[in-house]
Amino acid sequence: SLPEKLGNQPVVEIGVSVFANNSNLESVKVGGSVKSIGDHAFSNNNNLKSVAVSGSVKTIGDYAFANNDSLKSVTVGGSVEIIGNSAFEACGSLAEVHLNEGLQKIGSRAFYETGLTSLSLPDSIQEMGIGAFEGCRKLDFVHVGSGLKALPNRAFWDCGVLEKFEISEDSVLENIGDLTFSHCVSLQEIKFPASLKSIGSRAFGNCQKLKKV
Repeated sequence: SLPEKLGNQPVVEIGVSVFANNSNLESVKVGGSVKSIGDHAFSNNNNLKSVAVSGSVKTIGDYAFANNDSLKSVTVGGSVEIIGNSAFEACGSLAEVHLNEGLQKIGSRAFYETGLTSLSLPDSIQEMGIGAFEGCRKLDFVHVGSGLKALPNRAFWDCGVLEKFEISEDSVLENIGDLTFSHCVSLQEIKFPASLKSIGSRAFGNCQKLKKV
């Protein structure tokens, strides 16, 4: 856990690469007065197993927790609004993530090639970057809340065991991008909301088991 003050000053930011390449860290709890976690702040920590972000944190930076091979669970709570690009990229053991209501944006490749098995996106999420969950080859269930207007290019590309993809009935989803579900070879059924306006090129390419849309 990080101290709330250094001297008489509150800790409001964790800078770029401050705790990167540290093989001794096993768990991280960030909260209190901290408002932002910098780019690469905790990347390449091979023994890091759990992360909890709460308190006043609004932004998790690009690659903040990337390439942590042993990371298994992440809780994004408190007031976090933005998860940066590649924030948890290549965390191959990351099986469990809890995302808070209030989260608004997930960056490109934020969870690229992680070990997630299921995913629930809260209603508050409005924006998702390209390839946000690409290559999550253990992911078999996804629920998308009502606030997301577009599923971007390659968002779930090559999620090979993904069988069930739920979209909230009151969804405002309008666009599904190029290659969004391409190579999701286990996907069997998806129900589109009435708000949907466009589906991109090869969005469901090589979805060999898809039977009902």
